[in-house]
Amino acid sequence: MKINILFFSNLKQYSKNFTLCLENTNELTLLELQNILVQKIPELKNILNNIAFAINQEYVANSNVKIVDHDEVALIPPVSGG
Repeated sequence: MKINILFFSNLKQYSKNFTLCLENTNELTLLELQNILVQKIPELKNILNNIAFAINQEYVANSNVKIVDHDEVALIPPVSGG
């Protein structure tokens, strides 16, 4: 299984190429992916609760949603402006 993970805005600093590819993983939930990301990038631990997630360009709020082969997961930090 292959999952592409995209880092937007200031989250890009956590990935050298602005994307991360996880390969040879089994089907997993968003919560399981979050745990994997914290293992790979410990700096995310303190900000993970403030990050929005999108799977295949659709925002998701349910951490039990399944992520399957070739899904694209985007990490989107809080935004503000006026």
